[in-house]
Amino acid sequence: MLLAFITFAETHYRRADGTTTNELDEYKLVSRHVRELYGDRPAAEFGPLALKAPVAGVTSDGQYSVRKAVAKALPSSPHPLRPFHDLREAARPIWEADRHTEVGLKKRVRGAPDRGASGPGGRGGARARLGRARRRIV
Repeated sequence: MLLAFITFAETHYRRADGTTTNELDEYKLVSRHVRELYGDRPAAEFGPLALKAPVAGVTSDGQYSVRKAVAKALPSSPHPLRPFHDLREAARPIWEADRHTEVGLKKRVRGAPDRGASGPGGRGGARARLGRARRRIV
């Protein structure tokens, strides 16, 4: 039954570009645990009531309210944190530097727009020229 669902999920949970979504990885992870706990039972005996099993642990992103609830409801269960947020934050300076470099390269390739300073405090930009042209017309 699990194999049939994972086979279905591999075709169903895809992005427009054909790559698999995160849901597929989550289903594979969960199915591994379900197989370990209930793999010896026939499919006819398996159902929602069979899923009542002791909780071995909880994994979360470490949000304060979740940690507090887990500590209260399952005081003896381990509660490891998912590293996603930590990894994202660790990579942020690299991403920002890359973005800054990308913006700079685009400006160099496209030609930096005239921002208007013909000198310190000058008004030589397109807006200033438009304003002067309007004053001449009136």
